[in-house]
Amino acid sequence: MIDTARHFLSISEIEKMIDAMSMVKMNTLHWHVTDDESFPYSFFSYPELSTWGSYDDKSTVYLPDEVNALLEYARLRGVRVIPEFQTPAHTMRWNLLNIPLLTRCFKGDEPDFAYGPMNPTENITYTFLSRIFNEVLTAFPDSMIHLGGSDVSYDCWKSNPFIRNFMNDNGYGDDYTKLESYYFQRLMTTILGANSSEWTTSPIVWQDVFENGFREETPVVIHLYKPDWAQILDEVTKTGYRAILSSCWDLSAVEPGDDWKKVYECDLISFEATDEQLSLIIGGEALLWGQYIDDANLFTETWPLAAAVAERLWSQEQSETDEFAQRLHQLRCQMLKRGWPAQVITGPGFCYP
Repeated sequence: MIDTARHFLSISEIEKMIDAMSMVKMNTLHWHVTDDESFPYSFFSYPELSTWGSYDDKSTVYLPDEVNALLEYARLRGVRVIPEFQTPAHTMRWNLLNIPLLTRCFKGDEPDFAYGPMNPTENITYTFLSRIFNEVLTAFPDSMIHLGGSDVSYDCWKSNPFIRNFMNDNGYGDDYTKLESYYFQRLMTTILGANSSEWTTSPIVWQDVFENGFREETPVVIHLYKPDWAQILDEVTKTGYRAILSSCWDLSAVEPGDDWKKVYECDLISFEATDEQLSLIIGGEALLWGQYIDDANLFTETWPLAAAVAERLWSQEQSETDEFAQRLHQLRCQMLKRGWPAQVITGPGFCYP
């Protein structure tokens, strides 16, 4: 996963990432496009989103032609691109539109100046998202789309009297997890169709959505990213949902030194489950959050470390880390010969010209 919201990443650097992925047979690029910090994606229906929501509307926006060219570049190298437009939280930039999408927070009986997640009780929310995701599904012809779903705080929803009335009218009481599940089920049916058995695109959501009680009979994929993944993976697959694992492959959290070995040693094969459960684990994914990543260090922070994830996902055999370190060093040398700034992670050594 790459994150282009915290720092804008140039198309050329993303293409370099795709080349490296192809080199180690990583076949899916999860593109975390937007977040609270910026909205760098240009929509035909709402051009103001990137005009007002990007860091700079002239130089830090992905235009439709650029996106199309990038997807073709990836396709020719055997890499699919799955976009993520995070909702209902992490959407502060969406509030720059003159559309009441986000929830107005209250202090007592009076509205506050603060805003929270998207308002799941208003029809205009889903009308807007229908237009947005219609463009996304047209631009990205993949069989999956990531809808986000992490870090939804209920505080603002709880403070809003109109949302509390909606909760009472629908019999939710004070259980705001039901409101979150309502939001995601309605979002999915709005953008993909009322009959989930006819969906041609599978939605992916972060594990928070499952943990907060989502249990609709839909072909949703649960993306795990938190520690202690075995128990939640067991619960997800027993429920019948497919799963993607990223919990032990957050490259942003890997420290210099021997910390890389933890990346290699994390193994899905150690997960004890039935054959049916194992069949629901559709893959794994390395994460690179963008708080401290831009063009200057994107490649260095990713490679050759991500190759440890690739081997774990492609190879049932697990060698000792010292043996794998030799292969990782050789890979780094090959990348350096291609002019790619792959970092040293296995200790002393030398790459022959």
